[in-house]
Amino acid sequence: MKKLTNFVKNTSAMIIFTRILVATAILVLYGWSVAIYGNTIANGYIILSSAAIAAAALWFPARKIWPRVLSTPKPAVCFIAHMVAATSITLFAILGSNYYCADPDTTHSVNAVVESRYSKERQRTRRIHRRVYYTGQTYRVYYMLLRFDNGRTKGRQISLRRYNSIRKGQVIKMPVSRGLLGMPVISTK
Repeated sequence: MKKLTNFVKNTSAMIIFTRILVATAILVLYGWSVAIYGNTIANGYIILSSAAIAAAALWFPARKIWPRVLSTPKPAVCFIAHMVAATSITLFAILGSNYYCADPDTTHSVNAVVESRYSKERQRTRRIHRRVYYTGQTYRVYYMLLRFDNGRTKGRQISLRRYNSIRKGQVIKMPVSRGLLGMPVISTK
């Protein structure tokens, strides 16, 4: 218990811990947003710009927090850090609320045309010791690129059996739901 109180009392250690925690949260939110965007049929530039505008609007209420978190009084550095952090939060809020609150009653089939099918080669790795990894045999991962009615394209990972059965130009029915914010979402359930 004594070590914990010394850690909390040490302000420099607390600042470093806070910075690491904030950076990890930002990276997790950006990664989760990218994963959700893979199932959202919408223009990414519009979503990203609306998230950045919302983050800029949040600058005024949060501008006094950033000099304490970053230990710098420079407003430009604080503004950039705020925009990166707040954009990750608002981007996840927009995409997450649209995807996770999608109405299952609006699920319908949408025709998507197979633009192309392709495979990527990957390598299996195995950990042998600490900091030592063995690169094993190669394997293939199969994908298809779909073009929807509204012109958007999405890449989907598929099995080898489906890869062998589809052809370029083939029409595939994809289940699509309407998200909470009105953006169409590919149903994976």
